[in-house]
Amino acid sequence: MKNSVKTTNKIIKFGRFRWVAATAILALIGSLCFISPPNNDEVFNKHFIAFEDNISDELNLLISTRGPNEDTPHAILLIKKAMNFYNQKAYNKAIPIFEEYLNNNSDANEFNQIELYLAVSLLGIGETSKSTFILEKLVASEKKTFRDDATWYLSLAYAHASKITAAKAQLKNLSNSKKYSSKVDKILDPTRSKDRITFK
Repeated sequence: MKNSVKTTNKIIKFGRFRWVAATAILALIGSLCFISPPNNDEVFNKHFIAFEDNISDELNLLISTRGPNEDTPHAILLIKKAMNFYNQKAYNKAIPIFEEYLNNNSDANEFNQIELYLAVSLLGIGETSKSTFILEKLVASEKKTFRDDATWYLSLAYAHASKITAAKAQLKNLSNSKKYSSKVDKILDPTRSKDRITFK
């Protein structure tokens, strides 16, 4: 009788161990399901910051240095208005003004810069395909002034559209960029999986 009690106790103890082990394994599997790598939207949202305003100070100077009898050209006032909306992140209001300016000033020196502001504004409201079209044109342009900036935003546009291979290709093009190389390393470095571009 003593032997059967011992055997019963051993079975009960072993049964409890299996129950605890099974519960721990299920809890681990459950937690791993909820700890997933960032998807394209998380990567885009984490890294999308509007391109800095490099033009408003120059516009203000142009306006302030005009004589009392000189009218400020319509194009300058138009861009000033668009940049005010852009800086407030009111992209829906800035976009039609940028487009109006670009339609009427195709020979202007700052044409590519305004195109970049338009592309970033479009990206900011989720118009990814329209933004991508402009950014691809800027990246392919012979003018190198804003190429790195356009490449950076093009990589984000591709990420937002779940085009992982294209996004990585653009990021790799920036690996030697003084402005963007540290951001690129942070995204592409596999040891920093929290920031890596990974799609579900």
